Amino acid sequence: MLDRATGIFLTGGNQLRLSTILGGTLVAQKIRRRNATGVHVAGTSAGASIMSEHMVAGGDSNVSPSEGSVSRNADAHAADLVEVVEDIQSSGSTSLRAIAAEPNARGILARRGGTWQVSNVRELLARHHSNRKSV
Repeated sequence: MLDRATGIFLTGGNQLRLSTILGGTLVAQKIRRRNATGVHVAGTSAGASIMSEHMVAGGDSNVSPSEGSVSRNADAHAADLVEVVEDIQSSGSTSLRAIAAEPNARGILARRGGTWQVSNVRELLARHHSNRKSV
């Protein structure tokens, strides 16, 4: 069903519960991949929060979150986008500049909604390689 969706909407609720249920699943990965190819993903409250690159859930009031608490969603986002980059590389584009040009041509937005730059590709690949080493 997600393969044919032209838009995906996630309802609100408890964001920690929703991210626990969906986080790291094939469904979440598919939603992120579809979004990376241009399908709009929207939501209210928790539904919007869990699909972001970073999500802070829980914790004490007036206390800053630790670095580890916000990096998990960035790792998941990078894992989904690295598949797109690997597809681009397999088509013959190997320089960072050539790889950055292709998502722009496909209409895939960079991490914060802008156009892809060499630095985006470099950071994405570095995060991916770092995560593979830590596993």
